[in-house]
Amino acid sequence: MENDMESSDLFYLLAGVVATWWGAESLVRGAVRLALYLGISPLIVGLTVVAFGTSSPEAVVSFLASARGVGGIALGNVLGSNIANVGLILGIATLLRPMRVEWNRLRSDVYVMLSVSLVAGTLLVLGWMGHVAGWIFLAVQVGLLCSYARAARRERSADDPRSSGVEEIPSSGSLPLAVAMVVGGLILLVLGAKWLVYGAENIALALGISEAVIGATMVAVGTSLPELAASVAAVLKGQHELGLGNVVGSNTMNLLFVLGGSSAITPLRLAGREEGWVLGTMLAFAGMLWVVLARRPQIGRREGALLLVLYFGFAARIYFGS
Repeated sequence: MENDMESSDLFYLLAGVVATWWGAESLVRGAVRLALYLGISPLIVGLTVVAFGTSSPEAVVSFLASARGVGGIALGNVLGSNIANVGLILGIATLLRPMRVEWNRLRSDVYVMLSVSLVAGTLLVLGWMGHVAGWIFLAVQVGLLCSYARAARRERSADDPRSSGVEEIPSSGSLPLAVAMVVGGLILLVLGAKWLVYGAENIALALGISEAVIGATMVAVGTSLPELAASVAAVLKGQHELGLGNVVGSNTMNLLFVLGGSSAITPLRLAGREEGWVLGTMLAFAGMLWVVLARRPQIGRREGALLLVLYFGFAARIYFGS
């Protein structure tokens, strides 16, 4: 009976990963169609809709986990996703093709990501990541999106819609189809997130592993699949800036929107040694990303291999050393 239960939990976990990936894919495609149909700048779409779409699995999973009272999964998912974005996703992308770095264009966004990471880490260590901090994080996220929108409007006249880095989707697409894709994607996201949280929670209990460990590894990798797909596709198309921006922007949104929203629902705190170690690793990977981007005009395969080795070392340490 116990083996059957564990098998069903694994099925829920895997089904949740697939459903959240499909849901995010449908949501992003439908939202871009809708935005282009309404005449919104493709650059604004890339900075807002696509960024939100690739972070939506983390958001839905973490929000539901907080609402269910399993804050360890919510916190581990955010921290683990940021680690995976740098170590796993950027590592794989640069192994496939070295990436050129436009540091002057990325500098401010990287500094925002670093600042938010340090503030979030400090609040978590002090035990102050509660309702007030959560709403402040959400307000900062809104302000950041507004600043991106203003910058996009200033550059709009010089933008070529075909070179914005957003997936090419005809602006004449059917409005009902776009709405159906958005609604269907949201439904899949919610269902997939429920299955993912349910399976992860039961597996953690059955194996005696902390919720934060499951959230930082299995759940985090599952919810990071849209970022992986977006970054790899961008790099293979030569859109290096889009691939790097996806990683930096997703990490910032995971902290401001996902961690902030989760804390607004239920206060989050470091419950043990494992959570503290995951937080420290997230901060270390954020620092490594800054060093790698600012150090040279290209991220080569050597750096990509190093990031992958460090990520798998983190995964092995958190499972076998905790």
